[in-house]
Amino acid sequence: CESNWTQGSELVLTLLAEVADMEWCEGSKCIIRLFAAVAVRMMREKQVDAMWSIIQTHCDQTCFCVMESIRLHGCLVIAECLRLVNEKVENERNSQESQESDLLSSDSQITQNHKLYTFIPRILVERWGKVLSQRRLDKSSNVRAIGVTAVSALPHSTLLDYEGNEFTPNDLVLSSLGDVDAKVRDAAIKALAFLSVDHIEEAINRLKAEDKPEIRRLLAAKLIQEVHVLSFSEEQRASLLSFLYDNKDRILSRMARERLIPKWEKEQDGDSTLNSLFNPRDEEPLRMYISTLFADDLKKSENEWEFVEIVKEENPEMICIDNWEKSITRLSASELSYGVLLLECTFSVLSSVGDLSSCLSRLVPSLADVCRSMRRVSGSWLSGSEADREEERLMVRVLKLVAHFDRFDSDGMCEWESLLRYLILSPEVKPSKILVELCMDHLIRVFGSEKEKMEEIREWAIDQMDQLLFEGDEVTEDDSLKWRCSLILHSLVKHLSSLDEKTAQFTSRIMEKAFISEWDMQRELNCIIISIVGSLNKDWLEGKMMFMLKAALEMDVDAIKMVCLRGLVDMMSIHSPPIIASLLFPDWEEEVITRETKLYQLFEEHADPTSKSMISQTAIHCILRVVRDWSPPCPIFIYNLLIFTTRENEGERAGLEMAVIEEMKRQLGMSRPFRLLMAHSMYCLIERQKAENAYKCSIMSTLMKSMMLLRNARSEDESIDFEEWLVPMMILDAIIEDPESGMNRILVNSLSFMKRDDGGNGLKMMGKKMETAIERLAIYEETAASKSLVKIYERLDGRSGRKRKMGGEKKRGRKRVKKEEDEEGTLSDS
Repeated sequence: CESNWTQGSELVLTLLAEVADMEWCEGSKCIIRLFAAVAVRMMREKQVDAMWSIIQTHCDQTCFCVMESIRLHGCLVIAECLRLVNEKVENERNSQESQESDLLSSDSQITQNHKLYTFIPRILVERWGKVLSQRRLDKSSNVRAIGVTAVSALPHSTLLDYEGNEFTPNDLVLSSLGDVDAKVRDAAIKALAFLSVDHIEEAINRLKAEDKPEIRRLLAAKLIQEVHVLSFSEEQRASLLSFLYDNKDRILSRMARERLIPKWEKEQDGDSTLNSLFNPRDEEPLRMYISTLFADDLKKSENEWEFVEIVKEENPEMICIDNWEKSITRLSASELSYGVLLLECTFSVLSSVGDLSSCLSRLVPSLADVCRSMRRVSGSWLSGSEADREEERLMVRVLKLVAHFDRFDSDGMCEWESLLRYLILSPEVKPSKILVELCMDHLIRVFGSEKEKMEEIREWAIDQMDQLLFEGDEVTEDDSLKWRCSLILHSLVKHLSSLDEKTAQFTSRIMEKAFISEWDMQRELNCIIISIVGSLNKDWLEGKMMFMLKAALEMDVDAIKMVCLRGLVDMMSIHSPPIIASLLFPDWEEEVITRETKLYQLFEEHADPTSKSMISQTAIHCILRVVRDWSPPCPIFIYNLLIFTTRENEGERAGLEMAVIEEMKRQLGMSRPFRLLMAHSMYCLIERQKAENAYKCSIMSTLMKSMMLLRNARSEDESIDFEEWLVPMMILDAIIEDPESGMNRILVNSLSFMKRDDGGNGLKMMGKKMETAIERLAIYEETAASKSLVKIYERLDGRSGRKRKMGGEKKRGRKRVKKEEDEEGTLSDS
């Protein structure tokens, strides 16, 4: 090349053309790298015109070729050229400058771009930018992945894409994070560059906007591992910490704790560090940070007692036994919140190393004293609306914390019951659901294994509620009292293993008298109680209770319907679906339709596979539970199962016309409309969801298997319908339309479940479709799929001894073109 640049460039271009026509292999990459090295050398030797001619010719011939392998080849050439040039620029920069930080300033970026343009002409870089911005949208995932890698090597400045819009390389790389193919997403993660504060800001914003957990983790790991903690601004670091912890992802939290809170910060002033890093209302980052500091303090202490004294001395804001009464009665909610957080972190660190009972008396008062103090302040804390009560949330946290570690003694038990009674009876306070249930749940948690004590708690709770709600046969009109008593009854019955007579009678009485309420939350809770008690005793459901559940299903409140549907399925799992169906429809024997069909209609009324509403999803989940626990003969259950699985993985289901669904409802037990519906769903899968992936193919295969099972189960006198062949014909249409698709082998395998059947126009039309598909596959040299389809066709046609015509005219430009005439002769003979 150095002796004759023109001849050398022509030689390299010829060599590349040969490589483009060969099978893709490691040798192809070596030759491409050789070409890139020659190209960069020619640039440096000022042979720009000769090199420009080669690049222009090569881009036109490869990057816009019909064949995927040649487009891949062209993008890789550009990527290698840019990589080599960037390496040379980086080496020169490192030799001239000392690297003071991991980030480049804007001036150094301009300098680097200027040096890159000394190797590659600006007009060539701009042309590459247009080419790569278009290849990033290529239909082949392999080409898109290489395109993203090449885009990241472009100069970090504003360029124009193929439509004339401005872009920067990082913009295209970030947008590729949402690609449907994992290869492209991985390439985008690797290609992402953080060369300035603006790049970091863009990546953080993209991370916050991402809704896929796996991409969030990859992007967060890239950001945290490749950017030094000092390179973040304080706002960026605090924002990133808060986001990672708020996602409740343990992996992200661990990454943030290890990389974004370095050890050197422990030597700084605690208050200033916390104020600069965290928003006071973001408790999760604070909790992790404080727990990390406390864990180090515990390791340095000789024992737990010394650690407790150190924490109390260094954190006077912490609520503890020394300042309990003063803090509870005088401090505001925001001041109390930080003090309770410090106490929770102390408990957490101590409990991780062993039993903290020896330190409990040094940290907090006894449970009885805590209950007394909570009762004293509850009048002022629980007087406002539930939404504005920050103090109540603090009360719940304190009671959960102390009750979890302190065993109920006689004094503590007495005060706990007194606090619960006060919360129920006092007209001054308005406790929320979480506080009342907390008090009951902790009583049952502590004494659940003690039979006598549980009987005592049950007797006490029933008597208290009876006195509050009933005066003779009349029930109180106070909705607040009804709500509180329902909360206690719910906490009581959900922990019972069996239903005693007194609880059953009281529950029946309160449901009959207080089931109808103006509060949606009250009605919802009543339905939950009926479901729980019904699960304990099916005889209790007979009559009014089951009628109440059926009535609740007709209410125009989605939350109540969802609770009723879940309750019915839970009861079916325990008592069996036929028993629940008999209780729901006691007169089913007098009707033509079966109880199984009536049970399906109850769920199907609320289940719409095309909807994203919560009530529809709940109904479909209930159908799945019924299918798992009980296999009814009604085929619509199988259909809903398939549609739900498809919708769960491929996005919102679309295209199920109401006419087909209505026909299915009218002829529920017949096979023909069901086959029509299956065929239509297959059409929707192929036409509306074009993504090539193995999961879609497995769904198609499952649909085919179900179709064949139904065909085999038909009666002997049932005629052969043309609709039976619609599903496989849809598959063949997809193969004919795109014979080079990567999913064709799986589609052909799904057809292998078909069996030969005599008669009907369906078989003739199927044969013609198969012949067309075989020819299309042969033209594009998809040998494996073509041979499999030939075997299926021969089995269906009943002529396995004959070989079918497999080929048509070869497509120009594919491999082994020189053998075309010989192959045509062989195929015509066969």
